[in-house]
Amino acid sequence: LILQHQSAILAQLDAGTLATYRWLQENLHSRNVAVDSEYRRKFGGYYGMRFVSSEYRECYFETLEKVKNSKELSFRKLATELYAVDRKHEFSFLTKMLHTINPSHPIYDSRVEHVLKLGHRYGQDFEKRLARDEQILSQLTSVYRELGSSEQVKLLLNEIEARTPGFCMTAEKKIDFILWALGGVLK
Repeated sequence: LILQHQSAILAQLDAGTLATYRWLQENLHSRNVAVDSEYRRKFGGYYGMRFVSSEYRECYFETLEKVKNSKELSFRKLATELYAVDRKHEFSFLTKMLHTINPSHPIYDSRVEHVLKLGHRYGQDFEKRLARDEQILSQLTSVYRELGSSEQVKLLLNEIEARTPGFCMTAEKKIDFILWALGGVLK
């Protein structure tokens, strides 16, 4: 599917999308994201934080600020901490936080789910959802690794790299962009 839709994928990766991602990554460590309204607004707009409670949003950015320099990040620990805010498990936003801190972490969202169909489930109790989401992250990491080793996909990765001169983007992020864009094409 990726090779079949290369031009449509690249069309989805406009300069604004790439520039906003770059800005978020480059400004993470120079700002206090717990209180910086510009960073929070751009992050929320870029990652679509429209449907979370204001309490969750506050705790999310406070947590991001607190852990942004951590070498060892625990998906389970972050999930548990944020779940305590409003008893909601926001898997997608957790992956976005982990990725923002370490761009080698994959992002999971509705577009990636649409392409890969990894079976994210709603309505289970928290511990079951958490265990399933950890499995999904493991599967997603394997998919990223497999795609990154494909010679045909590497050509597309190089094209994405050429669109962000002076910014070194991880292969995982470029693959995330591909899957995200493909999800938009297929919806």
